[in-house]
Amino acid sequence: MQVRKVFTIIAIVFIFMASLFSTSAFAAAEIQERKDGSGLYLLRVERQGMEDLSTFLASGVPVVMEMRLSLFVEGNDEHLRWLNENGYQTTILHDDPASSDYFVIGLRSDSDMDAIHALGTILHEEENWILVRVDRDTSFETLEGARVFVSRMPHEAMKTPRENDRWNKWKSSRQSGDPAASAESSLGPANPLVQKIVDQVKTADIDKFWQDLTDNPPTGTRYSTHQGCRDAAAYCKNHYESKKLPVIYQDWNPSHAPNVVATQEGGLYPDQIYITEGHLDDLPATPPAPGANDNASGSVTVLESSQVMSCWAFKSTVKYLNVTGEEQGLLGSNYYADDALAKGENILGVINMDMNGWEGDGIPNPENLDVNYNGPSQWLGELFDECSVKYNTGLVVDDFYCPSLTVSDHYPFWQNGYPAICGITDNEGYCGHGGNYPYYHQSTDTIANCGDPSLFYAAIRTSIATLSEMAEPFKITMTKPYYACGADIGLLVGDRDLNADPGMQETVT
Repeated sequence: MQVRKVFTIIAIVFIFMASLFSTSAFAAAEIQERKDGSGLYLLRVERQGMEDLSTFLASGVPVVMEMRLSLFVEGNDEHLRWLNENGYQTTILHDDPASSDYFVIGLRSDSDMDAIHALGTILHEEENWILVRVDRDTSFETLEGARVFVSRMPHEAMKTPRENDRWNKWKSSRQSGDPAASAESSLGPANPLVQKIVDQVKTADIDKFWQDLTDNPPTGTRYSTHQGCRDAAAYCKNHYESKKLPVIYQDWNPSHAPNVVATQEGGLYPDQIYITEGHLDDLPATPPAPGANDNASGSVTVLESSQVMSCWAFKSTVKYLNVTGEEQGLLGSNYYADDALAKGENILGVINMDMNGWEGDGIPNPENLDVNYNGPSQWLGELFDECSVKYNTGLVVDDFYCPSLTVSDHYPFWQNGYPAICGITDNEGYCGHGGNYPYYHQSTDTIANCGDPSLFYAAIRTSIATLSEMAEPFKITMTKPYYACGADIGLLVGDRDLNADPGMQETVT
């Protein structure tokens, strides 16, 4: 019996070693065979940690999309060899990515799977989403009634994230593990000027913006190619002009309504830019399509932000951005983010609100706002949570790491290396966070069906608090951090009457 056991063990070890050698030899042979052939491969790489993205980009590995559990690479044999040598589990999903496009499709319980299967070939399934290979330039239109979330996987590599002081402080506090350093990275007590701004938010203004947008005259829908969306863009532009803000239409496609971009230039650091955004277009394309939650709610957040912030001075520049073409694949926000990158805009933070108006099913209790961030944007997600407490906004925030949420307008900013977050009342299964909006992309997406608006009001107050905290309001500030002894001191006045006597216009020398 003992001898038989020994021979059995030896046989098992021999078979295992032979199998391991065979697998390694096959992988090496495959690399050599592909090297002699042509081209790139679409690779799915199992993540080892949050820093993988930075590691890959620093090593020249072209990551085209980051998800919570995986990274996708359009790479060659050299990249594949580097991944294998560094211990990453890698799968070749397709050996000719230039010939195809790839849709990342988030699933709901009521998604039309027949429409998805008819679209193309499913290459990968993970968490609540699937990766589908489709013909080049396939339109999203075939999925408009399929009750799914869709984004297109880019072919271009992600840009290296831009660092800034807030991100560096956050990273330093986490790496050191020092409670004092962590406390120093916090922005400290509430800024009284920010509190004044938050306190100026009026629910009556919010309600009017919301009602005006969901009325959708004259076509009954804000579908991006319809007149209703163009009229909604004009409504936003007229509002910004009424607040004396410089505003432009950004025409990214003549068939679609334009993006609307209003700019409130910073008094001290005009090149430092913070953005609040929401998409203006909606579904269905056939009226009625009020789109109250998706996404009049996000657009109202932007409008109300300008309503209360435009009469204050800020050290940094604030941009109010209403984008279009979101439902066709983040087209307007892609254009804006790519254009900003080409111009070298120094965007330090983006707050994107999408479907932040529903408070309907009491889950969780109390209901909260899900705030999604990727690795370089974690400081911004945590700041948003901190501001909800510091400024008594009444909002419960659940902020968490979720680079898998690629189906809203923050995502093009991530791809271009800009920090951004996405606020949504229900994460629809992304990154293990549930919640489901039952009226998604239906004519029943009405204000009435959004339920109690108190969470919506609180989300807007928190977004405004966070944006104001970052941009730094002032009444009077010095034009430099310090001055030499005997030098003239420059002061910048941000409030014409200093609020000393509201009944008269005062001057200052």
